[in-house]
Amino acid sequence: MHGSQERGLDIGITGELIDWESVIDSLRILNIKLNNELVILMTACHGLHAILPISFEKVAPFLCLIAPEQEIKIGRIEDRVPEFHRELFSSGSLVHACQKLGNEFNYFHSAEFLFKTLTGYVSVLKMAMRMKSKCVTTTE
Repeated sequence: MHGSQERGLDIGITGELIDWESVIDSLRILNIKLNNELVILMTACHGLHAILPISFEKVAPFLCLIAPEQEIKIGRIEDRVPEFHRELFSSGSLVHACQKLGNEFNYFHSAEFLFKTLTGYVSVLKMAMRMKSKCVTTTE
């Protein structure tokens, strides 16, 4: 399997292409069945781009995604992923396990993303209300 930033995932020997939106839609079905507890470790190059088609209008496709944003060498995957699994199953800590993957992998948590987005929205809304309040008081 190989990931492409623009095209999605090339699967298998035939190189069948599955765009990121289709990947996300398939994962969403599974995540619904798992009550938003799906954790994905995607080792495909550019796998982090799977977050781009995420929409607030739909259920999250996973609780979290751990994936490289750029190309990654197969040797790095072969070296790091077994260490990730060993740490995860021995400690039970996803945070400690992710540290075993190194800098090539990024961690995306859907609930954190939603929280940060809503916090940013509320901050902008508060600032707009303060500006509106100042405009009203200065024009009176």
